[in-house]
Amino acid sequence: MNFLARIPTWIILHRGTSAMIACGFGVAVVACTRYLETDKARTERAQRKKEKELRAVADRISLYGRKVQDRFPTGNVVVCERDLAAEL
Repeated sequence: MNFLARIPTWIILHRGTSAMIACGFGVAVVACTRYLETDKARTERAQRKKEKELRAVADRISLYGRKVQDRFPTGNVVVCERDLAAEL
């Protein structure tokens, strides 16, 4: 029991080592999770990631459109594909 009571003190005194151990444990958990993941779960995760990236691009395009509308409130502007690509 005395050993268990000293663990928090050791963690405080050895912050760097504790952080490295925690990071190593986290990496191991992520690696095991990915390795044991089923094909269905893997495809669903990839699909969620793709949807998230698509949503981020759509948000950036929307923000760019709002900025252009603020600069040209009458709507007398043509945005070419090159301008949009340069902005993104």
